[in-house]
Amino acid sequence: HMARQGCAHGPRRPGNMHPDAHNDLVTLTDAVGQRLASGEPATLAPGTCFGRFRVIRPLGRGGMAVVYLCEQLSPVERLVAVKRVSGVRSDPEARLRFDIERQSLAQLNDPGIARIWDAGSSPDGAAWIAMEYVNGLRLDHWWLQRQPPPMLLLRLLLKLCDAVAHAHRRGIVHCDLKPANVLVVEGIDGPQVRVIDFGIAKMANLAVEGIVGTPAYMAPEQFSDPLGVDPRADVYALGVVIGEALTGEHQRGSFWTTDAAATLLGHVALPRHRRREVAALLARACAEDPAARYPDALALGDELRRLLDARPLDVLAHRRSYRLACRVRRYRWPILGVTTLILLSAGYAVLAWQQNRALQAERDLAEQMVSVLLDTYRAADPVRYPDGSATARELLAGATQRLDLRDLPDIVRIRVLEALAEVQLNLELHADSEASLRRALELADPGRKAELELRLATVFHHAARHADAEALVMRISAGQAPGSALFLDAQLLGAEIHLAQGQADPAARYLAAVDPWIDGRSDAPIAGELA
Repeated sequence: HMARQGCAHGPRRPGNMHPDAHNDLVTLTDAVGQRLASGEPATLAPGTCFGRFRVIRPLGRGGMAVVYLCEQLSPVERLVAVKRVSGVRSDPEARLRFDIERQSLAQLNDPGIARIWDAGSSPDGAAWIAMEYVNGLRLDHWWLQRQPPPMLLLRLLLKLCDAVAHAHRRGIVHCDLKPANVLVVEGIDGPQVRVIDFGIAKMANLAVEGIVGTPAYMAPEQFSDPLGVDPRADVYALGVVIGEALTGEHQRGSFWTTDAAATLLGHVALPRHRRREVAALLARACAEDPAARYPDALALGDELRRLLDARPLDVLAHRRSYRLACRVRRYRWPILGVTTLILLSAGYAVLAWQQNRALQAERDLAEQMVSVLLDTYRAADPVRYPDGSATARELLAGATQRLDLRDLPDIVRIRVLEALAEVQLNLELHADSEASLRRALELADPGRKAELELRLATVFHHAARHADAEALVMRISAGQAPGSALFLDAQLLGAEIHLAQGQADPAARYLAAVDPWIDGRSDAPIAGELA
Protein backbone atom coordinates (compact mmCIF):
# COMPACT_ATOMS: atom_id res chain seq x y z
CA HIS A 1 0.00 0.00 0.00
CA MET A 2 2.81 2.43 0.86
CA ALA A 3 4.58 1.60 -2.41
CA ARG A 4 1.37 2.40 -4.28
CA GLN A 5 1.09 5.74 -2.54
CA GLY A 6 4.64 6.57 -3.48
CA CYS A 7 3.89 5.80 -7.15
CA ALA A 8 0.63 7.71 -7.12
CA HIS A 9 2.15 10.96 -5.92
CA GLY A 10 5.13 10.88 -8.25
CA PRO A 11 8.79 11.64 -7.35
CA ARG A 12 9.45 13.24 -3.97
CA ARG A 13 12.44 15.07 -2.61
CA PRO A 14 14.96 12.68 -1.09
CA GLY A 15 14.22 13.99 2.40
CA ASN A 16 10.51 13.24 2.07
CA MET A 17 10.67 10.09 -0.03
CA HIS A 18 9.10 7.02 1.44
CA PRO A 19 11.62 4.17 1.88
CA ASP A 20 9.65 1.80 -0.45
CA ALA A 21 9.44 4.42 -3.17
CA HIS A 22 13.15 5.10 -2.78
CA ASN A 23 13.86 1.36 -3.20
CA ASP A 24 11.66 1.26 -6.39
CA LEU A 25 13.62 4.15 -7.88
CA VAL A 26 16.94 2.48 -7.04
CA THR A 27 15.75 -0.75 -8.65
CA LEU A 28 14.59 1.16 -11.73
CA THR A 29 17.87 3.05 -12.02
CA ASP A 30 19.93 -0.13 -11.66
CA ALA A 31 17.89 -1.93 -14.32
CA VAL A 32 18.17 0.98 -16.74
CA GLY A 33 21.90 1.20 -16.17
CA GLN A 34 22.39 -2.50 -16.89
CA ARG A 35 20.31 -2.33 -20.11
CA LEU A 36 22.05 0.79 -21.35
CA ALA A 37 25.40 -0.88 -20.78
CA SER A 38 24.29 -3.84 -22.89
CA GLY A 39 22.76 -1.64 -25.63
CA GLU A 40 19.22 -3.03 -25.13
CA PRO A 41 16.12 -1.17 -23.95
CA ALA A 42 15.50 -1.59 -20.26
CA THR A 43 12.90 -4.16 -19.28
CA LEU A 44 11.11 -3.32 -16.05
CA ALA A 45 10.17 -6.07 -13.65
CA PRO A 46 6.48 -6.61 -12.79
CA GLY A 47 5.48 -4.40 -9.88
CA THR A 48 7.96 -1.63 -10.79
CA CYS A 49 6.42 1.84 -10.61
CA PHE A 50 7.24 4.88 -12.71
CA GLY A 51 5.19 8.02 -12.75
CA ARG A 52 1.56 7.11 -12.21
CA PHE A 53 1.99 3.55 -13.54
CA ARG A 54 2.78 0.16 -12.11
CA VAL A 55 4.12 -2.53 -14.47
CA ILE A 56 2.05 -5.70 -14.70
CA ARG A 57 3.92 -7.48 -17.51
CA PRO A 58 5.65 -6.77 -20.82
CA LEU A 59 3.46 -6.95 -23.93
CA GLY A 60 6.18 -6.67 -26.59
CA ARG A 61 9.51 -5.10 -27.43
CA GLY A 62 11.31 -3.52 -30.36
CA GLY A 63 14.77 -2.16 -31.06
CA MET A 64 14.52 0.88 -28.75
CA ALA A 65 11.16 0.37 -27.02
CA VAL A 66 9.28 -1.97 -24.76
CA VAL A 67 5.47 -2.00 -24.40
CA TYR A 68 4.05 -2.89 -20.99
CA LEU A 69 0.65 -3.67 -19.65
CA CYS A 70 0.41 -1.29 -16.72
CA GLU A 71 -2.04 -0.24 -14.08
CA GLN A 72 -2.65 3.51 -14.06
CA LEU A 73 -2.95 4.60 -10.43
CA SER A 74 -4.16 8.20 -10.78
CA PRO A 75 -6.16 10.25 -11.53
CA VAL A 76 -8.23 7.20 -12.51
CA GLU A 77 -7.46 3.55 -12.15
CA ARG A 78 -7.42 1.55 -15.39
CA LEU A 79 -5.31 -0.75 -17.50
CA VAL A 80 -3.16 0.94 -20.11
CA ALA A 81 -0.47 -0.03 -22.60
CA VAL A 82 2.65 2.03 -21.94
CA LYS A 83 5.38 2.25 -24.53
CA ARG A 84 8.80 3.22 -23.07
CA VAL A 85 11.47 4.39 -25.50
CA SER A 86 15.05 4.43 -24.17
CA GLY A 87 17.81 6.81 -25.14
CA VAL A 88 15.68 9.66 -26.50
CA ARG A 89 17.90 12.25 -24.79
CA SER A 90 21.08 11.03 -26.40
CA ASP A 91 19.56 10.14 -29.80
CA PRO A 92 17.91 13.10 -31.61
CA GLU A 93 16.40 10.82 -34.26
CA ALA A 94 14.82 8.58 -31.64
CA ARG A 95 13.45 11.70 -29.94
CA LEU A 96 11.98 12.92 -33.24
CA ARG A 97 10.36 9.56 -33.89
CA PHE A 98 8.89 9.60 -30.41
CA ASP A 99 7.48 13.08 -30.99
CA ILE A 100 5.99 11.96 -34.32
CA GLU A 101 4.24 9.00 -32.74
CA ARG A 102 2.94 11.09 -29.87
CA GLN A 103 1.66 13.81 -32.19
CA SER A 104 0.23 11.24 -34.59
CA LEU A 105 -1.78 9.51 -31.89
CA ALA A 106 -2.87 12.83 -30.39
CA GLN A 107 -4.46 13.84 -33.71
CA LEU A 108 -6.33 10.58 -34.20
CA ASN A 109 -9.77 9.92 -32.78
CA ASP A 110 -11.23 6.89 -34.47
CA PRO A 111 -12.69 3.70 -32.94
CA GLY A 112 -10.40 1.69 -35.20
CA ILE A 113 -7.20 3.23 -33.77
CA ALA A 114 -5.88 2.71 -30.24
CA ARG A 115 -6.18 6.06 -28.43
CA ILE A 116 -3.46 7.92 -26.52
CA TRP A 117 -4.10 8.82 -22.89
CA ASP A 118 -0.89 10.55 -21.82
CA ALA A 119 2.81 10.99 -22.59
CA GLY A 120 5.90 12.07 -20.71
CA SER A 121 9.44 11.11 -19.72
CA SER A 122 11.16 9.37 -16.79
CA PRO A 123 14.15 10.52 -14.72
CA ASP A 124 16.22 7.81 -16.38
CA GLY A 125 15.88 9.57 -19.75
CA ALA A 126 13.24 7.25 -21.21
CA ALA A 127 10.13 8.70 -22.88
CA TRP A 128 6.76 7.00 -22.58
CA ILE A 129 3.33 7.04 -24.12
CA ALA A 130 0.28 5.68 -22.29
CA MET A 131 -2.26 4.27 -24.73
CA GLU A 132 -5.58 2.46 -24.69
CA TYR A 133 -5.03 -1.18 -23.79
CA VAL A 134 -6.61 -3.38 -26.44
CA ASN A 135 -7.24 -6.92 -25.24
CA GLY A 136 -7.46 -8.56 -28.64
CA LEU A 137 -5.81 -10.99 -31.02
CA ARG A 138 -3.40 -10.13 -33.78
CA LEU A 139 -5.23 -10.01 -37.08
CA ASP A 140 -3.44 -13.05 -38.51
CA HIS A 141 -3.95 -15.04 -35.30
CA TRP A 142 -7.64 -14.10 -35.35
CA TRP A 143 -8.34 -15.32 -38.88
CA LEU A 144 -6.37 -18.54 -38.26
CA GLN A 145 -8.39 -19.29 -35.11
CA ARG A 146 -11.84 -18.16 -36.30
CA GLN A 147 -11.63 -19.26 -39.96
CA PRO A 148 -14.25 -16.64 -40.92
CA PRO A 149 -16.05 -16.83 -44.28
CA PRO A 150 -14.51 -14.57 -46.95
CA MET A 151 -17.33 -12.00 -46.91
CA LEU A 152 -17.07 -11.51 -43.13
CA LEU A 153 -13.30 -11.20 -43.46
CA LEU A 154 -13.68 -8.58 -46.19
CA ARG A 155 -16.06 -6.57 -43.99
CA LEU A 156 -13.48 -6.60 -41.19
CA LEU A 157 -10.76 -5.51 -43.61
CA LEU A 158 -13.04 -2.69 -44.73
CA LYS A 159 -13.05 -1.45 -41.12
CA LEU A 160 -9.25 -1.59 -41.20
CA CYS A 161 -9.21 0.54 -44.37
CA ASP A 162 -11.59 3.04 -42.75
CA ALA A 163 -9.34 3.35 -39.68
CA VAL A 164 -6.23 3.93 -41.80
CA ALA A 165 -8.21 6.40 -43.95
CA HIS A 166 -8.87 8.43 -40.79
CA ALA A 167 -5.10 8.79 -40.33
CA HIS A 168 -4.57 9.62 -44.01
CA ARG A 169 -7.11 12.44 -43.86
CA ARG A 170 -4.97 13.98 -41.11
CA GLY A 171 -1.75 13.72 -43.08
CA ILE A 172 -0.41 10.67 -41.21
CA VAL A 173 1.04 7.62 -42.96
CA HIS A 174 1.46 4.54 -40.76
CA CYS A 175 4.38 3.09 -42.79
CA ASP A 176 4.32 -0.26 -40.99
CA LEU A 177 0.90 -1.81 -41.57
CA LYS A 178 0.93 -5.58 -41.11
CA PRO A 179 -1.21 -8.17 -39.28
CA ALA A 180 0.93 -7.84 -36.13
CA ASN A 181 0.00 -4.14 -35.87
CA VAL A 182 -3.74 -4.78 -36.14
CA LEU A 183 -5.64 -6.20 -33.18
CA VAL A 184 -9.12 -7.71 -33.40
CA VAL A 185 -11.53 -7.47 -30.50
CA GLU A 186 -14.93 -9.15 -30.31
CA GLY A 187 -17.75 -6.71 -29.64
CA ILE A 188 -21.54 -6.80 -29.54
CA ASP A 189 -21.53 -5.68 -33.18
CA GLY A 190 -19.09 -8.39 -34.22
CA PRO A 191 -15.31 -8.26 -34.60
CA GLN A 192 -13.68 -4.80 -34.57
CA VAL A 193 -10.14 -3.72 -35.46
CA ARG A 194 -7.65 -1.54 -33.60
CA VAL A 195 -4.57 -0.24 -35.41
CA ILE A 196 -1.54 0.09 -33.15
CA ASP A 197 2.15 1.08 -33.30
CA PHE A 198 2.51 4.40 -35.08
CA GLY A 199 6.17 4.36 -34.01
CA ILE A 200 7.54 4.99 -37.50
CA ALA A 201 4.59 6.96 -38.83
CA LYS A 202 5.31 9.80 -41.24
CA MET A 203 3.59 13.15 -40.77
CA ALA A 204 3.00 15.52 -43.64
CA ASN A 205 4.94 18.35 -42.01
CA LEU A 206 7.86 16.26 -40.74
CA ALA A 207 10.47 14.32 -42.69
CA VAL A 208 12.63 11.70 -41.04
CA GLU A 209 15.45 10.04 -42.91
CA GLY A 210 15.77 6.31 -43.03
CA ILE A 211 12.11 5.43 -42.48
CA VAL A 212 11.93 1.71 -41.84
CA GLY A 213 9.20 -0.88 -41.75
CA THR A 214 8.61 -4.58 -42.21
CA PRO A 215 10.16 -5.54 -45.59
CA ALA A 216 7.48 -8.11 -46.45
CA TYR A 217 4.80 -5.38 -46.39
CA MET A 218 6.81 -2.35 -47.52
CA ALA A 219 6.06 -0.63 -50.81
CA PRO A 220 8.93 -0.34 -53.32
CA GLU A 221 9.26 3.41 -52.76
CA GLN A 222 9.93 2.84 -49.04
CA PHE A 223 13.21 1.25 -50.08
CA SER A 224 14.14 3.68 -52.86
CA ASP A 225 12.76 7.02 -51.66
CA PRO A 226 11.82 7.04 -47.95
CA LEU A 227 11.33 10.80 -47.90
CA GLY A 228 8.75 10.59 -50.71
CA VAL A 229 6.49 8.09 -48.96
CA ASP A 230 2.79 9.01 -48.98
CA PRO A 231 -0.53 7.23 -48.21
CA ARG A 232 -0.09 4.99 -51.25
CA ALA A 233 2.57 3.08 -49.29
CA ASP A 234 -0.10 2.11 -46.76
CA VAL A 235 -2.42 1.14 -49.65
CA TYR A 236 0.27 -1.26 -50.87
CA ALA A 237 0.58 -2.84 -47.40
CA LEU A 238 -3.22 -3.11 -47.08
CA GLY A 239 -3.36 -4.91 -50.44
CA VAL A 240 -0.78 -7.44 -49.22
CA VAL A 241 -2.75 -7.92 -45.97
CA ILE A 242 -6.04 -8.45 -47.87
CA GLY A 243 -4.48 -11.06 -50.16
CA GLU A 244 -2.87 -12.86 -47.22
CA ALA A 245 -6.08 -12.80 -45.18
CA LEU A 246 -8.19 -14.29 -47.99
CA THR A 247 -5.77 -17.00 -49.11
CA GLY A 248 -3.77 -17.70 -45.96
CA GLU A 249 -0.58 -17.30 -48.03
CA HIS A 250 1.82 -14.40 -47.62
CA GLN A 251 3.17 -13.00 -50.89
CA ARG A 252 4.94 -9.83 -51.91
CA GLY A 253 2.69 -7.24 -53.47
CA SER A 254 4.08 -7.90 -56.95
CA PHE A 255 2.62 -11.43 -56.78
CA TRP A 256 -0.93 -10.06 -56.68
CA THR A 257 -0.41 -8.23 -59.96
CA THR A 258 0.36 -11.42 -61.92
CA ASP A 259 -1.70 -14.28 -63.31
CA ALA A 260 -0.20 -16.52 -60.63
CA ALA A 261 -2.49 -14.84 -58.08
CA ALA A 262 -5.47 -16.57 -59.74
CA THR A 263 -4.14 -19.92 -58.49
CA LEU A 264 -4.40 -18.88 -54.85
CA LEU A 265 -7.61 -16.91 -55.28
CA GLY A 266 -9.14 -19.93 -57.02
CA HIS A 267 -9.33 -21.69 -53.63
CA VAL A 268 -11.20 -18.82 -51.95
CA ALA A 269 -14.84 -19.70 -51.21
CA LEU A 270 -16.27 -16.91 -53.34
CA PRO A 271 -18.25 -16.94 -56.60
CA ARG A 272 -16.09 -16.71 -59.70
CA HIS A 273 -17.11 -13.12 -60.48
CA ARG A 274 -16.19 -12.10 -56.92
CA ARG A 275 -12.74 -13.67 -57.26
CA ARG A 276 -12.19 -11.73 -60.49
CA GLU A 277 -13.13 -8.51 -58.69
CA VAL A 278 -10.79 -9.27 -55.76
CA ALA A 279 -7.97 -10.02 -58.20
CA ALA A 280 -8.48 -6.68 -59.98
CA LEU A 281 -8.63 -4.82 -56.64
CA LEU A 282 -5.39 -6.42 -55.39
CA ALA A 283 -3.61 -5.78 -58.67
CA ARG A 284 -4.35 -2.08 -58.39
CA ALA A 285 -3.61 -1.79 -54.67
CA CYS A 286 -0.25 -3.59 -55.05
CA ALA A 287 0.91 -1.96 -58.27
CA GLU A 288 4.67 -1.34 -58.36
CA ASP A 289 4.10 2.21 -59.60
CA PRO A 290 2.51 4.32 -56.83
CA ALA A 291 0.64 6.36 -59.45
CA ALA A 292 -1.24 3.22 -60.53
CA ARG A 293 -2.54 2.46 -57.01
CA TYR A 294 -5.54 3.78 -55.15
CA PRO A 295 -4.56 7.24 -53.88
CA ASP A 296 -5.23 6.44 -50.21
CA ALA A 297 -6.98 4.07 -47.84
CA LEU A 298 -10.24 5.98 -48.28
CA ALA A 299 -10.34 5.13 -52.00
CA LEU A 300 -9.38 1.51 -51.29
CA GLY A 301 -12.12 1.27 -48.65
CA ASP A 302 -14.68 2.69 -51.06
CA GLU A 303 -13.66 0.06 -53.61
CA LEU A 304 -14.06 -2.70 -51.00
CA ARG A 305 -17.46 -1.27 -50.07
CA ARG A 306 -18.54 -1.40 -53.71
CA LEU A 307 -17.43 -5.04 -53.91
CA LEU A 308 -19.43 -5.95 -50.78
CA ASP A 309 -22.50 -4.09 -52.08
CA ALA A 310 -22.30 -5.81 -55.51
CA ARG A 311 -21.72 -2.45 -57.21
CA PRO A 312 -19.29 -2.07 -60.13
CA LEU A 313 -15.65 -1.60 -59.06
CA ASP A 314 -13.87 1.45 -60.38
CA VAL A 315 -10.96 -0.68 -61.54
CA LEU A 316 -13.30 -2.65 -63.86
CA ALA A 317 -15.88 0.04 -64.61
CA HIS A 318 -14.58 0.56 -68.16
CA ARG A 319 -16.12 -2.80 -69.14
CA ARG A 320 -19.77 -2.30 -70.17
CA SER A 321 -20.66 -5.99 -69.87
CA TYR A 322 -19.22 -6.04 -66.34
CA ARG A 323 -21.32 -3.04 -65.27
CA LEU A 324 -24.46 -4.66 -66.67
CA ALA A 325 -23.71 -7.96 -64.90
CA CYS A 326 -23.21 -6.11 -61.61
CA ARG A 327 -26.57 -4.40 -61.93
CA VAL A 328 -28.29 -7.69 -62.71
CA ARG A 329 -26.66 -9.39 -59.70
CA ARG A 330 -27.41 -6.50 -57.38
CA TYR A 331 -31.08 -6.23 -58.38
CA ARG A 332 -31.61 -9.91 -59.16
CA TRP A 333 -34.64 -10.31 -56.86
CA PRO A 334 -36.57 -7.29 -58.22
CA ILE A 335 -35.61 -8.35 -61.75
CA LEU A 336 -36.75 -11.91 -61.04
CA GLY A 337 -40.03 -10.62 -59.62
CA VAL A 338 -40.70 -8.36 -62.60
CA THR A 339 -39.73 -11.13 -65.04
CA THR A 340 -42.05 -13.58 -63.28
CA LEU A 341 -44.88 -11.04 -63.40
CA ILE A 342 -44.29 -10.46 -67.11
CA LEU A 343 -44.23 -14.21 -67.84
CA LEU A 344 -47.41 -14.78 -65.83
CA SER A 345 -49.11 -11.88 -67.58
CA ALA A 346 -48.00 -13.25 -70.95
CA GLY A 347 -49.28 -16.72 -69.97
CA TYR A 348 -52.65 -15.33 -68.93
CA ALA A 349 -52.81 -13.32 -72.13
CA VAL A 350 -52.11 -16.41 -74.26
CA LEU A 351 -54.67 -18.43 -72.30
CA ALA A 352 -57.26 -15.70 -72.71
CA TRP A 353 -56.46 -15.50 -76.41
CA GLN A 354 -56.87 -19.25 -76.79
CA GLN A 355 -60.16 -19.23 -74.89
CA ASN A 356 -61.39 -16.31 -76.95
CA ARG A 357 -60.35 -18.13 -80.11
CA ALA A 358 -62.23 -21.26 -78.99
CA LEU A 359 -65.32 -19.22 -78.18
CA GLN A 360 -65.05 -17.47 -81.51
CA ALA A 361 -64.77 -20.84 -83.27
CA GLU A 362 -67.86 -22.15 -81.46
CA ARG A 363 -69.77 -19.01 -82.33
CA ASP A 364 -68.67 -19.22 -85.96
CA LEU A 365 -69.65 -22.89 -86.04
CA ALA A 366 -73.11 -22.14 -84.73
CA GLU A 367 -73.55 -19.27 -87.18
CA GLN A 368 -72.34 -21.37 -90.10
CA MET A 369 -74.56 -24.31 -89.17
CA VAL A 370 -77.55 -21.99 -89.18
CA SER A 371 -76.36 -20.50 -92.43
CA VAL A 372 -75.89 -23.97 -93.99
CA LEU A 373 -79.37 -24.95 -92.96
CA LEU A 374 -80.76 -21.74 -94.43
CA ASP A 375 -78.83 -22.31 -97.68
CA THR A 376 -80.05 -25.89 -97.74
CA TYR A 377 -83.67 -24.91 -97.43
CA ARG A 378 -83.25 -22.07 -99.91
CA ALA A 379 -82.06 -24.69 -102.38
CA ALA A 380 -85.57 -26.03 -102.61
CA ASP A 381 -86.73 -25.19 -106.16
CA PRO A 382 -90.30 -23.79 -106.01
CA VAL A 383 -90.77 -24.71 -109.69
CA ARG A 384 -89.78 -28.34 -109.05
CA TYR A 385 -91.62 -28.49 -105.73
CA PRO A 386 -94.54 -26.08 -106.16
CA ASP A 387 -96.39 -27.52 -103.20
CA GLY A 388 -93.36 -27.35 -100.87
CA SER A 389 -93.02 -31.09 -100.73
CA ALA A 390 -89.18 -31.28 -100.73
CA THR A 391 -87.82 -33.68 -98.08
CA ALA A 392 -84.83 -33.18 -95.82
CA ARG A 393 -83.05 -35.98 -97.75
CA GLU A 394 -83.48 -34.05 -100.99
CA LEU A 395 -82.41 -30.73 -99.44
CA LEU A 396 -79.20 -32.14 -97.84
CA ALA A 397 -78.12 -34.13 -100.87
CA GLY A 398 -75.95 -31.34 -102.35
CA ALA A 399 -75.12 -29.50 -99.14
CA THR A 400 -71.42 -30.41 -99.29
CA GLN A 401 -70.95 -28.82 -102.70
CA ARG A 402 -72.82 -25.70 -101.64
CA LEU A 403 -70.64 -25.44 -98.51
CA ASP A 404 -67.52 -25.23 -100.68
CA LEU A 405 -68.84 -22.00 -102.14
CA ARG A 406 -68.75 -20.29 -98.73
CA ASP A 407 -65.66 -18.42 -97.41
CA LEU A 408 -64.98 -20.13 -94.08
CA PRO A 409 -61.90 -20.70 -91.87
CA ASP A 410 -60.66 -24.29 -92.17
CA ILE A 411 -61.38 -25.12 -88.53
CA VAL A 412 -64.99 -23.98 -88.90
CA ARG A 413 -65.41 -25.67 -92.28
CA ILE A 414 -64.19 -29.00 -90.81
CA ARG A 415 -66.64 -28.78 -87.88
CA VAL A 416 -69.53 -27.98 -90.22
CA LEU A 417 -68.59 -30.85 -92.53
CA GLU A 418 -68.50 -33.26 -89.58
CA ALA A 419 -71.92 -32.17 -88.39
CA LEU A 420 -73.29 -32.31 -91.93
CA ALA A 421 -71.85 -35.82 -92.44
CA GLU A 422 -73.53 -36.98 -89.23
CA VAL A 423 -76.92 -35.66 -90.39
CA GLN A 424 -76.44 -37.12 -93.86
CA LEU A 425 -75.56 -40.51 -92.37
CA ASN A 426 -78.70 -40.48 -90.21
CA LEU A 427 -80.73 -39.79 -93.37
CA GLU A 428 -78.87 -42.67 -95.11
CA LEU A 429 -77.29 -40.29 -97.61
CA HIS A 430 -74.14 -42.41 -97.53
CA ALA A 431 -72.52 -40.96 -100.64
CA ASP A 432 -73.08 -37.39 -99.41
CA SER A 433 -71.83 -38.26 -95.91
CA GLU A 434 -68.70 -39.83 -97.45
CA ALA A 435 -68.14 -36.73 -99.59
CA SER A 436 -68.43 -34.47 -96.52
CA LEU A 437 -65.94 -36.55 -94.53
CA ARG A 438 -63.43 -36.80 -97.40
CA ARG A 439 -63.54 -33.04 -97.80
CA ALA A 440 -62.94 -32.67 -94.05
CA LEU A 441 -59.98 -35.08 -94.29
CA GLU A 442 -58.41 -32.88 -96.96
CA LEU A 443 -58.48 -29.89 -94.62
CA ALA A 444 -57.73 -31.55 -91.26
CA ASP A 445 -54.39 -31.60 -89.41
CA PRO A 446 -52.62 -35.00 -89.18
CA GLY A 447 -53.66 -35.34 -85.55
CA ARG A 448 -57.36 -35.41 -86.46
CA LYS A 449 -57.22 -37.62 -89.55
CA ALA A 450 -57.55 -40.93 -87.65
CA GLU A 451 -60.73 -39.74 -85.91
CA LEU A 452 -62.28 -38.63 -89.22
CA GLU A 453 -61.26 -41.91 -90.89
CA LEU A 454 -63.05 -43.81 -88.12
CA ARG A 455 -66.19 -41.80 -88.89
CA LEU A 456 -65.73 -42.65 -92.58
CA ALA A 457 -65.38 -46.36 -91.72
CA THR A 458 -68.69 -46.08 -89.86
CA VAL A 459 -70.29 -44.64 -93.04
CA PHE A 460 -68.88 -47.57 -95.07
CA HIS A 461 -70.27 -50.01 -92.49
CA HIS A 462 -73.78 -48.51 -92.71
CA ALA A 463 -73.53 -48.51 -96.51
CA ALA A 464 -72.74 -52.27 -96.35
CA ARG A 465 -69.24 -51.68 -97.78
CA HIS A 466 -67.79 -54.04 -95.19
CA ALA A 467 -64.42 -54.63 -96.87
CA ASP A 468 -63.71 -50.89 -97.18
CA ALA A 469 -64.82 -50.37 -93.59
CA GLU A 470 -62.58 -53.16 -92.19
CA ALA A 471 -59.59 -51.93 -94.20
CA LEU A 472 -59.91 -48.53 -92.53
CA VAL A 473 -60.39 -50.16 -89.10
CA MET A 474 -57.19 -52.17 -89.50
CA ARG A 475 -55.21 -49.12 -90.63
CA ILE A 476 -56.46 -47.05 -87.72
CA SER A 477 -55.71 -49.83 -85.20
CA ALA A 478 -52.16 -50.21 -86.49
CA GLY A 479 -51.47 -46.51 -86.03
CA GLN A 480 -52.86 -46.17 -82.48
CA ALA A 481 -51.45 -47.18 -79.11
CA PRO A 482 -53.23 -50.23 -77.63
CA GLY A 483 -55.71 -49.08 -75.04
CA SER A 484 -56.20 -45.61 -76.51
CA ALA A 485 -59.73 -44.39 -77.14
CA LEU A 486 -59.39 -44.54 -80.94
CA PHE A 487 -57.87 -48.03 -80.78
CA LEU A 488 -60.77 -49.35 -78.66
CA ASP A 489 -63.40 -47.64 -80.83
CA ALA A 490 -61.83 -49.14 -83.94
CA GLN A 491 -61.92 -52.65 -82.39
CA LEU A 492 -65.58 -52.26 -81.47
CA LEU A 493 -66.42 -51.09 -84.98
CA GLY A 494 -64.55 -54.09 -86.40
CA ALA A 495 -66.63 -56.40 -84.19
CA GLU A 496 -69.85 -54.72 -85.36
CA ILE A 497 -68.83 -55.12 -89.02
CA HIS A 498 -68.40 -58.89 -88.64
CA LEU A 499 -71.49 -59.33 -86.47
CA ALA A 500 -73.54 -57.60 -89.17
CA GLN A 501 -72.29 -60.26 -91.58
CA GLY A 502 -73.01 -63.11 -89.13
CA GLN A 503 -69.27 -63.80 -88.61
CA ALA A 504 -68.97 -64.53 -84.88
CA ASP A 505 -65.35 -65.68 -84.72
CA PRO A 506 -63.76 -62.58 -86.31
CA ALA A 507 -66.04 -60.43 -84.15
CA ALA A 508 -64.85 -62.32 -81.06
CA ARG A 509 -61.21 -61.66 -81.98
CA TYR A 510 -61.89 -57.93 -82.12
CA LEU A 511 -63.69 -58.04 -78.79
CA ALA A 512 -60.84 -60.03 -77.25
CA ALA A 513 -58.49 -57.14 -78.09
CA VAL A 514 -60.82 -54.84 -76.16
CA ASP A 515 -61.37 -57.00 -73.05
CA PRO A 516 -58.03 -56.28 -71.26
CA TRP A 517 -58.69 -52.56 -71.39
CA ILE A 518 -62.34 -52.67 -70.35
CA ASP A 519 -62.16 -55.15 -67.45
CA GLY A 520 -62.89 -53.38 -64.18
CA ARG A 521 -63.50 -50.00 -65.85
CA SER A 522 -67.23 -49.44 -65.69
CA ASP A 523 -66.62 -45.71 -66.22
CA ALA A 524 -64.90 -46.26 -69.59
CA PRO A 525 -66.75 -44.49 -72.43
CA ILE A 526 -67.12 -47.66 -74.45
CA ALA A 527 -68.02 -50.00 -71.60
CA GLY A 528 -71.74 -49.46 -72.06
CA GLU A 529 -71.44 -49.87 -75.80
CA LEU A 530 -69.56 -53.16 -75.35
CA ALA A 531 -72.20 -54.44 -72.92
